[in-house]
Amino acid sequence: MLRPRMQWLHVFFSVYSFDELALIDPGSTQSYVSSYFALRFCGQPELLNDPFLVATPVVESLLTEYVYRACQIRVDGRDTLADLIVLDMIDFDMLMGMDWLSSCYAIVDCHAKIFKFEIPNEPSFILRGS
Repeated sequence: MLRPRMQWLHVFFSVYSFDELALIDPGSTQSYVSSYFALRFCGQPELLNDPFLVATPVVESLLTEYVYRACQIRVDGRDTLADLIVLDMIDFDMLMGMDWLSSCYAIVDCHAKIFKFEIPNEPSFILRGS
């Protein structure tokens, strides 16, 4: 579920060498890519085993049916991987949720509005929200 009150970090990432505007939202359990931005990806998405509805603050609910597996996401010069579920959204190219944050060993400090990434065998780094 996407929650507008938790949307507090907009950042540019590189996905398959394409720069895009992403929202990091710890209130979202999954990570998503807009159907428009996903047109740039090579390869085809997989059909989800269990399609589901996503509630958004803009429209009632959107059905998700497809996922791009193990997408290379570059953040602060480091490569990470994420499964990106295709969603018909227009405000952002990607929305990165808790699935990606946890895979990056991110620590969320809500008071300071920072994400500290402690990826094993990598120097830690911090992204700051507004």
